[in-house]
Amino acid sequence: LKLHHSKNSSWSTALITTVVIVTAAQEAILHASGNGTTKDYCMLYNPYWTTLPSTLENATSVSLMDLTSTPLCNLSDVPSVGIKSKAVVVPWGSCQFFEKARIAQKGGAEAMLVVNNSVL
Repeated sequence: LKLHHSKNSSWSTALITTVVIVTAAQEAILHASGNGTTKDYCMLYNPYWTTLPSTLENATSVSLMDLTSTPLCNLSDVPSVGIKSKAVVVPWGSCQFFEKARIAQKGGAEAMLVVNNSVL
């Protein structure tokens, strides 16, 4: 998983990842790779919360952990293997966004992606 900022990203690609949209939202590309395949996703992020590199070459790889089967609303929702140094993918809803972020941070996650499977 690599995240990088894109000033000229195309919105023609289906938006699969949904994050909190605020007035300061910036476009970015999530570059996922594994098992010999790669895929790019358009996304929005808040530059006041974090900065992303402007090129894929400057991006840092982080292992992705799919937690979409758990709400991540309580510390007990963190898997026994832990989330330290992972980019966790959590579902939208069930509790407030900042609660999910607090738990991810407390568990040592590098990043958190909030996804929504609703059709846009």
